[in-house]
Amino acid sequence: MDRNQRKLVSYKTLKLFFESILNDDESFQNTVDQAFEAYDTDGNNALDAQEINDFIDSIQEQFGVKHPNQGDPEAIQAFFEDFDANADAKLSKEEFRPMLKETLNTMLDVTLQNIDIIIGLQSND
Repeated sequence: MDRNQRKLVSYKTLKLFFESILNDDESFQNTVDQAFEAYDTDGNNALDAQEINDFIDSIQEQFGVKHPNQGDPEAIQAFFEDFDANADAKLSKEEFRPMLKETLNTMLDVTLQNIDIIIGLQSND
């Protein structure tokens, strides 16, 4: 995504990236499959709370966007439980799918809010 190798991604590129994933079922399913496989570190075909926490931490690392629950273990646990439909303390791929969609939407919203703040600060100068 960072073609210029500056470790910076433009807002437009990030927005297009998220929208392309969220608005195309095949792209989104590919993203679900790749993310699930990458974060299922113990290979049990399920994601536990620690693996979800690692996933959320990686969001900030990869995209520079902090999830609102990041750094709050109780909020992360509640977020995890919201998607654990059968309350077995792990997420199947089917349970992970809506969690990923909500996470990507949240990241896009946070990015938009940050842009609005920056624009607001710049217009006050």
